[in-house]
Amino acid sequence: MRQSLDSAFARAQARAGEAWDGMGRMFEQRLQQALRQLDVPTRDDLDALGARIDALTRELQRGRHSEHAQAPARDAHGGPGEPTAGP
Repeated sequence: MRQSLDSAFARAQARAGEAWDGMGRMFEQRLQQALRQLDVPTRDDLDALGARIDALTRELQRGRHSEHAQAPARDAHGGPGEPTAGP
């Protein structure tokens, strides 16, 4: 008797767990559908955007470094600096 009750309880518990899992999946699907309809970006969209921002930041930093290396000397007032005398 005890074994049959334990077995029946285990089956009922398994079915209840499956039902909850199914409801959870259904909720997630409905939520994803609603977010798509609202044009809310996905995690992948945000990750791609972050990677693009990082790449553009690196390009800007490289451009600034090369500008500083090529820029002519300026005096205190922002004008061209005094040419240095060569040997």
